[in-house]
Amino acid sequence: MMALRLPAFTENTISCAPFFLYDRGMTSLEKFFSFAQRLPADQLEAVEEALAALMDSMSERFSFSARELAEIDRRAADPAPEFSDPDDIARIFGHPFSA
Repeated sequence: MMALRLPAFTENTISCAPFFLYDRGMTSLEKFFSFAQRLPADQLEAVEEALAALMDSMSERFSFSARELAEIDRRAADPAPEFSDPDDIARIFGHPFSA
């Protein structure tokens, strides 16, 4: 039987364990933390920035207000919605790429 050989990790390589070495009982978040903790500092910064952007996008400042939610509900309940004329849309936003 052939033994599985894993690459030797050094300070200059990403020392993150391959996905099959993670404990199968770990949650996705635990796997992410394990992965991120092993990243070199220069690569960890990009992960931290992406995580900060994700957390910011989920903040309350991007949530709909009660008034906006009521308007969405009102418009979604309209049995005969009206739409803008495609020419008006093109005049305001330009022509679509397919045109």
